[in-house]
Formats: sequence, C-alpha cells, structure tokens
Amino acid sequence: NVRRVAATCICVLMLLPAGACKKKGKNALDEQRFSEEVLWDRADKAIADDDQKDAIRTLKLLLDQYPTGKRVKEAHLRYADALYLKGSDANLIKAQAKYLSYLSFYPEDEKADFAQLRVALCNYGRRGRSDRDQAVTRDAINELEKLLQSYPKTGYADDARGYLRELKDELAGHEHVVARFY
Repeated sequence: NVRRVAATCICVLMLLPAGACKKKGKNALDEQRFSEEVLWDRADKAIADDDQKDAIRTLKLLLDQYPTGKRVKEAHLRYADALYLKGSDANLIKAQAKYLSYLSFYPEDEKADFAQLRVALCNYGRRGRSDRDQAVTRDAINELEKLLQSYPKTGYADDARGYLRELKDELAGHEHVVARFY
C-alpha cells in the first residue's frame, strides 16, 4: 500500500516537468507570420462576426508585425474600437489610451473627431454612481468640450451636446446627494 502511493507520487513528479514546458496562452495565430493583407482580412471578418476578442488579437499582431504597414493608421483605430466594444472598465481604459495615441499621431486625420468622441465615451462608460467620486464624469465632460472646441464642424456635435447635458445633470445630482448628506 505504501509502495503503491510512493510509486504514484514518483510518476506524478516525473510528469510535472513535461507539463510545465507547454507554452501557455499561445495559439496558432501567434506562432506564424502572416501577410499584412491576411491579418487585415482576418480582423475584418472578426469585426463582422462581432468577435472582438479575435479582432483585438489579430489587430495587435498586425500592428506588431507591420508597424509601418499601409493600413497601420486604420488598424490603430480599429484596434481601439475593438477594445471599446468589448466594454469592461479595463478595456475602456486601454481603448482610451489607443484613441489618444491615434490622436497624437494623426491629429488632422478625417477620423480624428471620431477618435476624440470615443475618448470622451470611454470615460462616459466608466463613470460611477452619483454618490461616488465624479472625476471620470468630469473627464468625460472635458473631453466632450475638447471635441466641440477642436472640431467645431464635426458631425458628432449634436451627440456631444446631448452627452454633455446628461453628464452635467449627473454632476448636479451628485452635488444634490452630497448636499443632502451634509
């Protein structure tokens, strides 16, 4: 009985190093080098299928392998969009950083106003309840005002003004909650 337990333990210990050598988190996409067009088409399909996880992975690979490729500008924006659409606070923070990066590289691009709106909406999506800190709400307001100031003829102006009204109402609600508390 003791010998059987000891033999089992030895077998398990011998198998442990083999399991530890496996690559974690790798998939076939990461282990091969694809052309820029193949990666772009795969990302396009993932976006069309609403598979943000695959779109993010593919677009990141495309940007890593082809940092000066012919679709790099659009890939940056799509990568940020995929993170934004995933929606968690962590992804919204990453998306916001990507949109800001896009704006720093391409401030005069025709889609810069859209990127600026999404910067604001990343904060909008992360705002808290009215009885909590409103720093993110204030940041969203600042980014929306920056959109209206930097791109006065944007097609997103009406949407931005609507979000501004809503956010300012939420700030007023916060002030009301604080006033009632004290």
